[in-house]
Amino acid sequence: CGSCNRFRLTSEGRLRNCLFSLDETDIRGILRSGGTDEQIAQAMLSCIAAKGPGHQINSADFVQPNRPMHSIGG
Repeated sequence: CGSCNRFRLTSEGRLRNCLFSLDETDIRGILRSGGTDEQIAQAMLSCIAAKGPGHQINSADFVQPNRPMHSIGG
């Protein structure tokens, strides 16, 4: 996790900065509303900046996302 540099675009047009993330960034809405390249890039950068140091899967506070990888198009 500490060296992970990936984020994923779901089949619904949302970015996830981790497969175990509960948060998603809507890119489809920006595209459909005629957003600029700068707006898209800013949304992507914000998504990446919110990436935590790890998924905390072994933590007692871990919450499993309600959609597994195969259902997000990954």
